[in-house]
Amino acid sequence: MKILIFISKKIGLKFTKVLFEKFPEDEYLFIISNPDSDEIINEIKNKDYNFLELNKKSIDYISNFESGHFDWLLNYAGRYFTLSGH
Repeated sequence: MKILIFISKKIGLKFTKVLFEKFPEDEYLFIISNPDSDEIINEIKNKDYNFLELNKKSIDYISNFESGHFDWLLNYAGRYFTLSGH
């Protein structure tokens, strides 16, 4: 599965560890925001998954994906969430 995840905070870090343990075969793209972004980035880098830090450039990047590109969108303590009019 392809999963887009907006994530931050210590609880978000715990969430990533569960995902990596239980669902290592899924394809993740993490959009990371503060607080605790450095710790989350380190965990994601250690597992060799894709991530972007939350900013206008990363939002513009994911906005260009076609509808249905991701199977799931999760916002786990992330700071950004919007739905476009598509």
